[in-house]
Formats: sequence, structure tokens, C-alpha cells
Amino acid sequence: MEEVFGYEKEETPLIKALIKEKKIRIRKVKQARVISKLMTDFSLHRGEAEAVHLAFQLHGFVATDDRNAMRLCRLLRVPFLTALAVLVRLYEKGAVDKTLAMAKLERLKRFGRYREELVLQAQKQIQGDSDGK
Repeated sequence: MEEVFGYEKEETPLIKALIKEKKIRIRKVKQARVISKLMTDFSLHRGEAEAVHLAFQLHGFVATDDRNAMRLCRLLRVPFLTALAVLVRLYEKGAVDKTLAMAKLERLKRFGRYREELVLQAQKQIQGDSDGK
């Protein structure tokens, strides 16, 4: 929770609204020792460690762009998705148009730590280049 509400970010009002509308539920992870071990062993912040652990317990998935969290997800076979994947899917479903998708991709490129080939693949998918699919 402190990672979301500890300081205001661009997405904080949306997350607060989704929680209020009960579209996002907050769950408390009780195994403090397990979380501490995950944090230490995988160099994770508490929020990432709790999210992966909870997804593992509930057979859910994790939305993350944290490389270490993705490593842990792969190890535990917890499905995960990234902001790039969400953006491409939103575009494919028509929830965002090409102009907005490309603008958001540019922000992800600037502020995210994605490998160039992943950004190029997303760009090709949004622009309709069949090589990117």
C-alpha cells in the first residue's frame, strides 16, 4: 500500500478510484519471514515481493516491470505482464487509438528500462507491422 500511496504519482488517483469502486482489492500478506526472504534473495521491494507471493498463493498473475520480480515469477511459474504488453493489448482491443498508444509508448521508452528490441516490437504491433506480431 505504501508504494501506491506513499507519494503521489500520475496513476495514484486512478488506483484510489479503482480501490474505492472495489475493482482492486487490497489484501494483507501475513508471512513476514517469507516476504523478507524474497526481498533479500531477489532484491525486491516489499510491494513486489508481496504481489508475487500473493499471486503464487492465489494462482493469480502479477503486473510488473521489475526485472527481479519477473525472474521470481518465472521461477515460481506465476504469470506476469508488463506495461508494454498492457499497452499493446489496449490498442489491439480499441481502448486507445494509435496516436495515444504511440504517445504512451514514447513515455514508457523514456521512463522505463526496456530493452530496445521490446520497445521496437511493441511499436511494430501498434503501427500494424506484421513482423512485430
